[in-house]
Amino acid sequence: MLRQEKFENTKLKSCLKSCVDDEQRFEEQNQRIKEENTSLRNRICEHQEEIKQLNEKIQNCQDGALASQLISLLIKFFESLQKENKQEIQVYYQSLVSLCSIEYNELVINKLFQSAEKKSQGVFGIFRRDKTKEK
Repeated sequence: MLRQEKFENTKLKSCLKSCVDDEQRFEEQNQRIKEENTSLRNRICEHQEEIKQLNEKIQNCQDGALASQLISLLIKFFESLQKENKQEIQVYYQSLVSLCSIEYNELVINKLFQSAEKKSQGVFGIFRRDKTKEK
């Protein structure tokens, strides 16, 4: 009987040691995973900041391209006004309206177009290009 108990005790000790070893291994794995998660979280934050900066650059480029296109259309629009070419005026006007889909801008363009129809030079005098700078 004593032998049997010693054998069972030895078996239980071995099992207990195995459980303790397993627990220690799991804790080490858990710690490594926590560290890896922290590292990944930090990398994600860095990438999000980079993405945010890239999005700002893209938006600035798009805004710059839109502004260039708008300036070009406005110049052509006012040149058409000087030539009094109603067909060109209408084409550039429609392009400006489609480009500036914001209601406020559309209202401004509508007012400019109405002023052009009335040939109100007082309104458009401020938009004349300085031809001396172009030479």
